[in-house]
Amino acid sequence: MWANTAEDPDRMRRRMAEFLVHERLEIQLLTEIAVRTPGMKERLDDQLAGQGVALRVTVRPGWYF
Repeated sequence: MWANTAEDPDRMRRRMAEFLVHERLEIQLLTEIAVRTPGMKERLDDQLAGQGVALRVTVRPGWYF
């Protein structure tokens, strides 16, 4: 699933377009969070609201494999 293909010659670069956070990240630095499923969006929306955080959560199943 990582190798480039003739149909998708940019696959490897896009699949590695993520980042790791060491210890913590200030929430105000985020502009959006993408999740795979509507159920996860609902859970995260509830958690963010419970903390008083207004942050857009978008369902993007195509970003996950």
